[in-house]
Amino acid sequence: MCARRNTRSATTARRSQRAQGWALVLALLAGAVVVIGLWLAGDGPRADSRSTEAPTAQTVDVLAITDGDTIDTTEGKVRLIGIDTPERGEAGYADAAADLGAFLSAGPVTLVAVTGHDDADRYGRLLRYVRVDGRDAGTHMLQTGWAVARYDSRDGYDGHPLEAEYIELDAAHAMPAG
Repeated sequence: MCARRNTRSATTARRSQRAQGWALVLALLAGAVVVIGLWLAGDGPRADSRSTEAPTAQTVDVLAITDGDTIDTTEGKVRLIGIDTPERGEAGYADAAADLGAFLSAGPVTLVAVTGHDDADRYGRLLRYVRVDGRDAGTHMLQTGWAVARYDSRDGYDGHPLEAEYIELDAAHAMPAG
């Protein structure tokens, strides 16, 4: 009877160890499913091209000035991030466009993509900071008063690294009478 009891105890112990092993395997599989689910839900790397993964800078040639916040370049149409200027037919349109054109003519123009910011807007325009010799065109347009800080996290769009500075500049510089 004692030998039989020891055999049952050994068999029960082996079954218990197998059950624990399977429980561990199932827990690991469940964890993997959760991680994969989060990754696919967007908390992991993005598979689409809406957002840039890392800041990039590229020098371009400016082909035309559309208005004070949009330019045509050798890389395509570019919308300056975080600012808005008068549209065609609005007061200040020609002045804003001319001011941006003069600023951009001062040197090589560099487009800077922003990490975590949409790469393009709904019209297909690239969303970029635009720089000339390290100076930001959006900052310039806000300082001259031809632009307002807009299309940022306050408006339901992506925030951007210069947002606080742009808002401060907007508050400090009124649009010129024109």
